[in-house]
Amino acid sequence: MVVADDGPASLPVLSDDLFAVLERELLKGSVAHSWPDQTWTLSRIKRLMGRRFHTSYTVQGVPALLKRHGWS
Repeated sequence: MVVADDGPASLPVLSDDLFAVLERELLKGSVAHSWPDQTWTLSRIKRLMGRRFHTSYTVQGVPALLKRHGWS
């Protein structure tokens, strides 16, 4: 018996409203989120998103999300 493949699992997506919340959090700076300096790394943003939204992005997915919303 062959079982049909449903394809890849869907990627998590933040709504525009949740992305606005993420932007506000990023603008506070990383020190406000307990990191020792003001540097935002992809890993830190990924962890912030996990803590704040209980969602899991890959480190590679974070820049794609940011780029979709006009960040570089």
